[in-house]
Amino acid sequence: MRAPVYSLNKSRLRHAKALLYTLVVTCAFAQSPVGAHDPTGQWASLSSDMREWFKSLRSGRHGTPCCEEADGEHVADVDWDTQQGSTGETHYRVYLLGAWREVPAAAVITEPNRYGAAVVWPVYARGVSGQKEFSFIRCFLPGAGT
Repeated sequence: MRAPVYSLNKSRLRHAKALLYTLVVTCAFAQSPVGAHDPTGQWASLSSDMREWFKSLRSGRHGTPCCEEADGEHVADVDWDTQQGSTGETHYRVYLLGAWREVPAAAVITEPNRYGAAVVWPVYARGVSGQKEFSFIRCFLPGAGT
């Protein structure tokens, strides 16, 4: 008796690829993230109007939600800067966990900063030994002075 032969038509193959992509992206975001939830109380004095504004923020090109204000971190003026690229475009950098991190252009919030200070929404993971490690920047809100 012969074993059955299974073939994937193009539609099933596309579906399988989409399912695999979704699984990979889901796993990437589920990698033991370090929750913020305002452990330092830095956002305690925000008005409800300002909290709603933070919740409405989306990053530049992709419109990725930045989450809530408690997931963001204040960035002191000395801990972020801009650099001009070779073709004249502006690139942002943020100092996180002891190193300068490039802010992807797609993560920059382009609407006016009603808060004033710069805010970054970094994503951290726990390393093998349990230490906090930088993964990527979800969103960056430049300070109002830029």
